[in-house]
Amino acid sequence: MPQYTTRGLRLNYEVVGVGRPLVLLHGLSNFALSWAPQLGGLVARGWQVVLPDLAGHGRSAPVTRATTTQDLAADVLTLCDHLGLDRAALCGLSLGGMVAQQLLVDHPERVAGVVVVAAGPHLAVPGAEAMIASWNELWRSENGPVRRLEATWPLLTTAPYRSSPHGQAFYEAWRQVLTGVSGPALAHVATGLLAFNVAAALPHVAVPLLAVAGEQDRLAPPAMVRAVADVVSTARFVAIPEAGHLVNLEQPATFNTLLHEFLAGLSDSDS
Repeated sequence: MPQYTTRGLRLNYEVVGVGRPLVLLHGLSNFALSWAPQLGGLVARGWQVVLPDLAGHGRSAPVTRATTTQDLAADVLTLCDHLGLDRAALCGLSLGGMVAQQLLVDHPERVAGVVVVAAGPHLAVPGAEAMIASWNELWRSENGPVRRLEATWPLLTTAPYRSSPHGQAFYEAWRQVLTGVSGPALAHVATGLLAFNVAAALPHVAVPLLAVAGEQDRLAPPAMVRAVADVVSTARFVAIPEAGHLVNLEQPATFNTLLHEFLAGLSDSDS
């Protein structure tokens, strides 16, 4: 994968296709190619898809201090500058959905539209600190990234997906990637998430926004994700049945239809 430098870190990314730019942002401890089920359809529809491994994730450099969504959003903006992208659409899941919101409120002029998946407008919810503390303890242990995946896989996904060939294949791919990821780095990113809160800024957003939840998501329940759409006048909210947290992987056909319709609307509005 090619690399770029931001905050003294060498971060990996990939670019697939040609056309209008769309940046896909993965979830916490995940990696860029978790968006694989979306790539073929997006490229066929004329999108240039940018796939970063966020700092501390995948094959990007680890971080050595608490890393906030502001830091990660600034990294994405630097990548857009590196690629010469003045304005791009964003789609982010979980951590990626928080980073997308952060970039939207910090630099709305650089954002053509946003799809927020499985993420709310803040983490000021009961149990968040305790949950992240337990994850951090796992991540800092021996083989921490793999152990945390093993512990949370049932929380992230539905039983039918876990037992399916696609679910088993993705689990093994994710597990393999995590063998090369720094656990303390993931803990630094998770700690930084506790400061995430864009709720007060979202009502001022005038950029098209789609908020997507999995109906069976236990980490980011539909009500949490709906809170993003409820305060943005340009927003639409959709809950996808029979999906947990990894909506784009569990129900790719339904998710892809929603994504394509939203992006087509952006194209029409610019024509």
